Amino acid sequence: MAREADAKTVLGSVWLRAEPGETRAPLSREDIVEATIEMLDRDGLEKLSMRRLAAELGTAATSALYWRVANKNDLLELVVDTVLGEALVPADDGDWRDRLTVLARAAYDVLGQHAWAPQLLASHAGLGPNYQAYAERVLTILSAAGFKGVHLDAAVSAVFHYVVGAAVTDAALVRDRPAERDD
Repeated sequence: MAREADAKTVLGSVWLRAEPGETRAPLSREDIVEATIEMLDRDGLEKLSMRRLAAELGTAATSALYWRVANKNDLLELVVDTVLGEALVPADDGDWRDRLTVLARAAYDVLGQHAWAPQLLASHAGLGPNYQAYAERVLTILSAAGFKGVHLDAAVSAVFHYVVGAAVTDAALVRDRPAERDD
């Protein structure tokens, strides 16, 4: 029989497990996700640790986080999906190209606002509800435009690769740009 801690992580993704039940922990999962996004926006992915996050949230023990989030990978899945939810904008006007452009632009803009998010998409996204909803919207638009079978798969993939690739490239350019000087 698996230990309780193993049962929390055995399925590999936060989206494949039940959310923790009621606890006496003062922090909610939403509080933790919101603080993590703020910290990532300010300090970047490299500086994120559960210990620093606990301190940011005013708790001395990281165990206060682990009551709500099993591990750092789960937290990263939660934050990248939360951010992608910001790209779920109405895209109902115009032809399929116009609607697809609205969705692609919204995702690109969101990923640009959270420069750490593009690098997490490949490893920490795909199963979350916001990612699934975004993918479903893209799929619906392309299906209505007449794409079918392998052509539909290729078109969906092309949209995602284009948006994420552009966002990753632009985030790297901004991150690696030398600070401007006033001399």
